[in-house]
Amino acid sequence: MSQSKSSDITPVNLTFARHETFHPRYGWLKKGFDQVKNNEAIFVQPDAPVELGVGKNMVRSLRYWCRAFKLLEEDDKASSRSRTATQTGFGQKLLTEWDAFLENPASLWLLHWYLLKPTCDAATWYYTFNHFRGIEFTDADLLEGLQSYQAQSEKTVAKNSLKKDVNCLLRMYVEQTAKKTPLEDSIDSPFTELGLIQRVGESNLQRQRYFLIYQSPQFRRARDRQWLKAQPPAVFRLK
Repeated sequence: MSQSKSSDITPVNLTFARHETFHPRYGWLKKGFDQVKNNEAIFVQPDAPVELGVGKNMVRSLRYWCRAFKLLEEDDKASSRSRTATQTGFGQKLLTEWDAFLENPASLWLLHWYLLKPTCDAATWYYTFNHFRGIEFTDADLLEGLQSYQAQSEKTVAKNSLKKDVNCLLRMYVEQTAKKTPLEDSIDSPFTELGLIQRVGESNLQRQRYFLIYQSPQFRRARDRQWLKAQPPAVFRLK
């Protein structure tokens, strides 16, 4: 009996810290997606920082996130320095027809799901939302689990790279509690609106603890609570 095509798909690429320490910010995905429509080689051109209005490292981060969310695709057979990008069908539907400016919370849920969808290019994110079993945890707990998960592969990855991933993931999903200026608001992550990872108490001199809603047995029962009313009833999770 022949196997289905889905069984041949690699669930996750064990690559780490390709985001240049930057989480996806408000407007980034739309900006990268739109620029590729006009110039498929935008990310590999010397003037990309000027055209995109961000720093050189941010250009690489923006390119990575647009690919990781499967809004853009590239020919992996070509050199990374000459590789052009094209819009995916999903990207065209989401950012052209459905919700160009990601104003609907359901769009963020869909992007979160596509980030984890095979083949996932964000291994730390895949591990956290599919394998990590901590409900209340610290960044050190998540890092320790990630190290064990990564050790199962044949690749050697520096601990510092894994730590960068953990820090980036927490900044991406955890709402910042300190009072922010309008400029700081613009560099926040829209994915904090999902409420998937929340702070537990104040950090003070101890390590900040976090609560992973995904793993909570109360999560499904919490659909009727006030803080979930604006979110889709289904939990997007791939195994």
